[in-house]
Amino acid sequence: MSNEDKKKDAEAVLESFLLEDEVDTRTFQRYLQQYPEFATELTDLAREISCISDYPNYATSEGDDLLLAQAWSTHANATPAAKPDPLALLQPKDLNKLASALQLPRQVLAALRERRVIVASMSAKFLEALAKELACTVSVLKETLSSQIPRELAGSNKSDVKPQVAKKVDFARVLQDAGVEPSRVADLVAADGDHGRN
Repeated sequence: MSNEDKKKDAEAVLESFLLEDEVDTRTFQRYLQQYPEFATELTDLAREISCISDYPNYATSEGDDLLLAQAWSTHANATPAAKPDPLALLQPKDLNKLASALQLPRQVLAALRERRVIVASMSAKFLEALAKELACTVSVLKETLSSQIPRELAGSNKSDVKPQVAKKVDFARVLQDAGVEPSRVADLVAADGDHGRN
């Protein structure tokens, strides 16, 4: 019998031992007599089972259950629910539709998803249009765009150098780099006086 066959046999015997209705001293002795070649494995398993069964079984009263339920409810309500990221939920076909609706290249939307744009540099009109297309409020959109990039959207790279957080750039720069016409850029970016308000 090869080592692999012996290992398979030992696993089958141990599994059978675990599935017994009563795992007590009599069952243990019976298995030792039937399978003396697995005495060490059976002894180890029996010790593990006895350790588990030695833990006290604390019964709780109805009052305890009520207190536990109230404590859990308080904890669950105290933990703020994560706000959905309207940009992270977009699938590629949705990104194409959004790019068409806003008449912008997809690379502009990629910059927004990756949080590389200064929110204050976008016009209120553009933010409203984007929020409408994403079916969210402008405040949720601003909060999303101001946050760090979600882990699922950040790429993973093997490197000896610690990754740096990308520096945010002006929206006009992103639009110009994407080849958007200057007249359209002027409509989408915030006027100089608006930078502080967004």
